[in-house]
Amino acid sequence: MGFSGAVRHVLVSMRPHQWVKNVFVLAPLVFALKALDSVSVVTAVVAAILFSLASGVVYLFNDVRDAGQDALHPVKRRRPVAAGLLSQGTALGAAAVIGVVAVLGAFVMNWRTGLVLAAFLVLNSIYSLWAKNIAMIDVLFISGSFVLRVMGGATAISVPISIWILSCTFALACYLGLGKRVHELRTIGADASTVRKALGGYQLGPAQVGLVVAGLASTLLYGAYSLSAHAVENFHTSSLIWTVPFAALGLARFGWITMRSRSDRSPTETLVTDPLVLLSVAAWSILSVGVVYWGWL
Repeated sequence: MGFSGAVRHVLVSMRPHQWVKNVFVLAPLVFALKALDSVSVVTAVVAAILFSLASGVVYLFNDVRDAGQDALHPVKRRRPVAAGLLSQGTALGAAAVIGVVAVLGAFVMNWRTGLVLAAFLVLNSIYSLWAKNIAMIDVLFISGSFVLRVMGGATAISVPISIWILSCTFALACYLGLGKRVHELRTIGADASTVRKALGGYQLGPAQVGLVVAGLASTLLYGAYSLSAHAVENFHTSSLIWTVPFAALGLARFGWITMRSRSDRSPTETLVTDPLVLLSVAAWSILSVGVVYWGWL
């Protein structure tokens, strides 16, 4: 395998399609009313790119750790490391180089962002080495990584970190994490624990109940935030409440995909291709920006 082939397999292993999760880095930019400031926009986008590189490092490390289990999975066995297309040594070497670049880049921005991104890598390393094998703890660690993304976005543009945004992010991440577990339990069945050890600690019924509770909590927290004194004072309006139905629609659609779809694809991957989800996200985004920046409604 030549150099170009190795680069291609490294890039595939870094899961660029999953980098959409790092849009959470941009949340403080919008809700701190900095989205019309060009310097803040460029800074936030650079931070999102650095977190995307860090995410890719985590995926490379996970693929090496889980190569044996991934080889048994109907979809994951196609990953370059599991399929033997990318050596474990090359994957780890690439992860080390890219990780150093990401951390140094974050520290160049400012020391707070550097610490947050370093904490992101540490948290995900602990997840890969230990937490991913324990039911519920795995979802909590995943949720923590999303919270760190938001914190990284806030520190990058030097704005206060809203406890409301962090709470909504944590609840939403729990919902997405539980959704992935429910989907795996449904599609893999009795052999689920051989593919992912933590799945042995889950049962489909309780996991589905937890998914519904997390979805309701996400919706209610966002609704409470939209009417909170903090939001009304910051945006000079309570009209953000009108964006809640679109957020609820997107969450409900994700739940339906998770509990009804027969596809082997991860529900988080389906999220970025499902027309109804994309429509609800687009409507929520446009209306939110209109309310916050131009006083719609």
